[in-house]
Amino acid sequence: MTNYKVPINMGFGKRPGRVYVFIGAEDGVGEIPEYNWYTLDDHGGQIPIFDNTLIGYITDIRIKPREYNKKWGYKVDVTVLADRHYVIRSGVDTQFSQGLINSLSMVDSFDKPICINVTRGDQGKVVFCDTSDPTTGKTWFCETKATKLSSIVFPLQKVLGVVVQTAESIQQEIADEEAKKQKR
Repeated sequence: MTNYKVPINMGFGKRPGRVYVFIGAEDGVGEIPEYNWYTLDDHGGQIPIFDNTLIGYITDIRIKPREYNKKWGYKVDVTVLADRHYVIRSGVDTQFSQGLINSLSMVDSFDKPICINVTRGDQGKVVFCDTSDPTTGKTWFCETKATKLSSIVFPLQKVLGVVVQTAESIQQEIADEEAKKQKR
């Protein structure tokens, strides 16, 4: 990756830090148009993102175990360095994650910015994803197929130069979280 740094804007602004971006096709209501991804406010309410493309440097990809409704599931976290740090979080089995990870596996180099493009499917609630080069317009798209994402994510982590996860390290995260809960 290049030595790109998030620009620091002086004066009033947003609190620095990571912004988590979630995927979800939502229909417009009233004057609010439809959107495909969002962040959360301090009370857990959705803040729509109306743009369909995020452009930035991919700096990390992680498979994260998360508990939801007392069941463990897995999310894909893709960290993007742009005007700030964004972490795109989506379930491993979603069309979005499959499209994003499969298309990232076709990227030539992570030394330049990449466009992450979202498109709503015909069924309304499904969000598809591809990636492209913002300077040439070349699109990395592949047929979304049910793939065990770890077989693609782990090699991508190596290319990105980050700590490579293993199935065991992910299971250890679950064990660590369970141990924390028992101590509370």
